[in-house]
Amino acid sequence: MNDDTVPDVGMTIGFEGTKVSLHCWRKCLLPAFALAAFCANAEVEMIGSIEWTYSVDDNGKAMIVSALDYAPKHPSEISGSVTIPSTLGGCPVVGIGRRAFYSCDNLVSVAIPEGVETIGDEAFRSCGKLSSVSIPDSVKTIDVDAFLECSSSLYDQSVKKEVRIVDGWVVGRGFSQTNEYLNIPMARGMAEEAFISDRHLVRLAIGGILRSISTKAFYGCRGLESVEFLGPVSEIGEAAFARCDKLAAVTGMSGVTNIAVRAFSESALIERMVFPPTLLAIGEKAFCDCRSLSEVEFLGRIPKFADNAFDRTRVRVAELKRRALAERRADNEEADVPEYQTALEGAADARLLENITNDTEYASFLAWVGGLQNATVETVKASPCAWLSYALDSASLIASAPSAGDVRIVGFVPSGSANANAFDMSVSVAGVFVGGAATAANLEKVFAVEGAETPADGLFGTNGVNVAFGAPSDGLVKLAVSPKDATAKSFFFRVKLK
Repeated sequence: MNDDTVPDVGMTIGFEGTKVSLHCWRKCLLPAFALAAFCANAEVEMIGSIEWTYSVDDNGKAMIVSALDYAPKHPSEISGSVTIPSTLGGCPVVGIGRRAFYSCDNLVSVAIPEGVETIGDEAFRSCGKLSSVSIPDSVKTIDVDAFLECSSSLYDQSVKKEVRIVDGWVVGRGFSQTNEYLNIPMARGMAEEAFISDRHLVRLAIGGILRSISTKAFYGCRGLESVEFLGPVSEIGEAAFARCDKLAAVTGMSGVTNIAVRAFSESALIERMVFPPTLLAIGEKAFCDCRSLSEVEFLGRIPKFADNAFDRTRVRVAELKRRALAERRADNEEADVPEYQTALEGAADARLLENITNDTEYASFLAWVGGLQNATVETVKASPCAWLSYALDSASLIASAPSAGDVRIVGFVPSGSANANAFDMSVSVAGVFVGGAATAANLEKVFAVEGAETPADGLFGTNGVNVAFGAPSDGLVKLAVSPKDATAKSFFFRVKLK
């Protein structure tokens, strides 16, 4: 066989192929690391009858930590009313760690001092008699299940029975589990993952003085169809409404200033978003995989947004960038405009500016242009197929025939389809970046896949193989390949450049 055209084929199975979910990481692995850190750095101070166990960070701030799932050491000895000290070892206490008071059965009330900023996972979980907690204004974050399985009298039932509220903080779903409409009333804070994967929630209204929707607050609420903000919410946290499969309407975002990473990702039914003039930033993949989203309206200036904020939507990112560039220039903000955006402004192919999103990619583009005969950046900009050329060609591909290693199959796995002989593959071409805007039709013009029942070079051809190109990802071409003869007991294939 000709080594110049037959690619290397191989598989690698190893730990790098194993994925650990964020939920598993937080719930299983992080506590183990935290315990290891505790054993190395824990300090103890006796105040009254309570032996407080804590650690001090590099900034001289103290955290009440956990050892063997709880601290202080003997939960049964913690009873009645407890005031958490504002300092330990002369250091200000800024946090209550994971499971710090877990299963303190005789604890009745807790006063948390001003200065504490975080309350960790399950910090007061299973404190069955705990009926009163004072939470200071300094608290910024309450983590997952911090007040789960406490006395029913701890939760403010006078406001809303279907919502668990502890001293003004929404900490989770309340006693009624079947409400399709949830109206979260006067609230000053919301715990992380407060309503994660709620199966009953269909409509949501958020009022009060709440200013932040916490991390994963409504993640995976697959029946949620509409969200209405009735109060001064300014920040929508990380993955707050991600994977809400039926979410189609989001209204009332009048004061929002920041939409965090993956805030609405994979909420595939959202078609239109109206952003307020207060909005300053949209995080990475905030609307990624919102596949119905085709229209965004900014009532003020276009804010800063991550290059992949609208990945796999119908939003024209290039158009947004051009408008943002014009707005900044109108306000004499030249310093904020990246050099590559200025250089590519006015390109005939909008995808050029859409897909070259940083200085590194622009440098690669310039190197490619420099390898073409009689080509300049200006001539490429004038081409209606500029991005297609940049994505799928390189100087080596145009100037010379492929050499060994130009085409390389970097991995393949069985497709799981009805045809057991089919393979899903990722194909990498040395020196070429395949952009996400490339289509299957474009890829077919560049790559040829040939197959045969034997590996003899003269027998390879396109008449013996079925090929389907998928959407490129991370610069790799996705292929599904199978023999046309479904009964074939052996199948050989190769990928080459046309």
